[in-house]
Amino acid sequence: MKSKWHMVLDNAGWVVNRGDCVNFWLDTWCLDSSLADALNIPEQHRCALRSLVSYFVMNQHWNVPESLLHHLPQLCATLSSIPASLLDNQAPNQPI
Repeated sequence: MKSKWHMVLDNAGWVVNRGDCVNFWLDTWCLDSSLADALNIPEQHRCALRSLVSYFVMNQHWNVPESLLHHLPQLCATLSSIPASLLDNQAPNQPI
């Protein structure tokens, strides 16, 4: 199994469902790394990053701040390939 672990990682992915169990910033759910890693957010600040994926979906559409999309353009392309309408969002919007 150890010799094939890279194959597992290459073919593994997240099942986001409603997005209420996936941390938007710290989990590797949409890019090759976490958003915190991609944005080089220092480790000492990451404990404050508690927003869930579901917080960024509103009326079955992605609702991500433009400033974040500006600093991380690959996120925009990635989110456009993930239909927000697939997320059964019942969670209330929360601050980032």
